[in-house]
Amino acid sequence: MIYSTADQLSSIKNKNMRLLGIDYGKRYIGLAISDLSWTLTRALPVFDTQKLSIFSYLQALITQENIGAIVVGDPKHMNGDVGELCQKVHQFCQKLSHQTHVPITRFDERMTSIMAEEHMIMDHMSRAKRKEKVDSIAACYILQGFLDHFCLKALK
Repeated sequence: MIYSTADQLSSIKNKNMRLLGIDYGKRYIGLAISDLSWTLTRALPVFDTQKLSIFSYLQALITQENIGAIVVGDPKHMNGDVGELCQKVHQFCQKLSHQTHVPITRFDERMTSIMAEEHMIMDHMSRAKRKEKVDSIAACYILQGFLDHFCLKALK
């Protein structure tokens, strides 16, 4: 099930549930989680898809953290066109919705990896640490962008 409107997600917020942010990648998947008030996000460890099944891991995380919906980064090109990675994200979302039965929405992720990289450089993080954390920080940017957008829509 994929939600796209603020009204549909409001019912989840009213149930004191968290949101999960995902920065999808072929090998590494960045994860972030919201607080119960849907105002702040925090990074979770990057998930390496070659070590475990992402769907089993996410199902356990959804239960453990009381996740009400998932926000997946939509990797469009800068001009708005969709490419091969968008198709892979769509397939991932379809499989995820069947495996977890949690509402999923996609949110524009353009520039999130660049912003994450710049953030870590400003924090004087080593290149090795940046490579290790960039996907989770990007997931935070995706989820925080969605939360900010959601709050603006709710105010209208």
